Amino acid sequence: MLDLERFPFFARIIERLRPFFHSYAYIALVVGIGAFGFAFSYEIEALYFLLVTVALSIALCRDFMPMLVGASVTGMVPLRFQGEAVETFLPLIPGGVILGAAFLFHLIAFKPDFKFGTFFKPTLAVAVAMTLGGLFANPLRDNFTLPALYYVFFLGFGMLGIYVLLEAYLPRKEDLAPYAAKMMVGVGVMGLVLFLSGIHEHLEVFMEEGPGRYFQWRNNMTNFLLLSMPFSFYMAVTRDNSIPYFVLGVLQYAALVLSHSRGGIIFGTAVFPFLLAFTLILSGEKRWRLIMTFALLLLALFFTFEALEIDSRTVLARTVERASDIDSEEGRAVRYREAMEKFREAPLFGQGLADEGEHGEPGGPMTIHWYYSTLFQTLASLGLAGAAAYLYQAFVRVRTLLRFPGYFHAFLLIAVGGFAAYSMVNVGYYAPLPYMAMVLHLFMVLDRHNDRLQADEALRREATY
Repeated sequence: MLDLERFPFFARIIERLRPFFHSYAYIALVVGIGAFGFAFSYEIEALYFLLVTVALSIALCRDFMPMLVGASVTGMVPLRFQGEAVETFLPLIPGGVILGAAFLFHLIAFKPDFKFGTFFKPTLAVAVAMTLGGLFANPLRDNFTLPALYYVFFLGFGMLGIYVLLEAYLPRKEDLAPYAAKMMVGVGVMGLVLFLSGIHEHLEVFMEEGPGRYFQWRNNMTNFLLLSMPFSFYMAVTRDNSIPYFVLGVLQYAALVLSHSRGGIIFGTAVFPFLLAFTLILSGEKRWRLIMTFALLLLALFFTFEALEIDSRTVLARTVERASDIDSEEGRAVRYREAMEKFREAPLFGQGLADEGEHGEPGGPMTIHWYYSTLFQTLASLGLAGAAAYLYQAFVRVRTLLRFPGYFHAFLLIAVGGFAAYSMVNVGYYAPLPYMAMVLHLFMVLDRHNDRLQADEALRREATY
């Protein structure tokens, strides 16, 4: 390790650049690149610029905090290409090389502070269960063939590697919670861009018929918004200029409902009352301003529908119909029954993620056989060993959440709770990049936040209720 921070010239450069990488300006730059690329269908060009931007943050910033927004937005830009052949992304190889070189430079230039940390053991437990999935049922070598290898590695020991790097390079003596929340607000803004782009592409039919399943990335958008929306309300509680954040949070909920993603409607509506109640209870003197703002937003929505000649009653009826459109014979129910059959055949280690299943074909070249539920995917693919590993991980995370009654704790609980609930009927918990890496990063921020609350009584009085 060179530890270039020992050299005064290099140390001064790093010290001067770090505030930029921790600023709204950097978040706006990343979100702006991603939003422009997605809205105007320049996704590959935007991804290239994002890879270079993230590479610069890795090379020139000692900590890995800026990666949270960089990796998240980078994962959102190509959603229109879901299921496309790998060849679509070949032009990004030079950007990937630059990113890899930046990682290598970082590891050489900055001395790591390796520690096991709070989440090492549960992350290791999941990694072992993921790797042993299918033991006794299918050859383990199947786990090391594509596409299963991608999921087995990045949900397993690859995620453990991400954890070790974050643990080594996330600051230990700073409260990272406010910056993490700002970055998640940026992710939420990008989520709104995904929604507005989808509506714009189908504006005429939307105007005539109201909400519908018009764009295929609505379910992925739902994952991002469920994770990011609570942090808009967190910022509304903890910042003096609360109204812009509050408005953004309400708009994110509206996007979840109007996207006609069934999961967005159900789980967005499940968490929104808690977000609204927590925000109003914890906002103190700002409470009446936020109540008035919410009332004005409802009026604005009603008059917008009227001006566009969209029948609000029809919108409500279509939304309720979509949320309740659950047929026992639909694809997911078939997959759930199949999952239980697979679990009974191999209860200890499951069938492994390489198992091809019996119903339906993969949706793309890098798609495994989905059971569309964290519970059923775990039982069928990893068996009781995987279930035990994930329960252990959940126990450690919940224990960390309950260590202090903090604002960040409450809104992170709602974010992860909504995402985890949606994953019970979707695949989010088995999508390592970016979703599970985002969740891991946020919990590590929480762990650092807990340490600062323990050490700083003034911060504890300010950040807890």
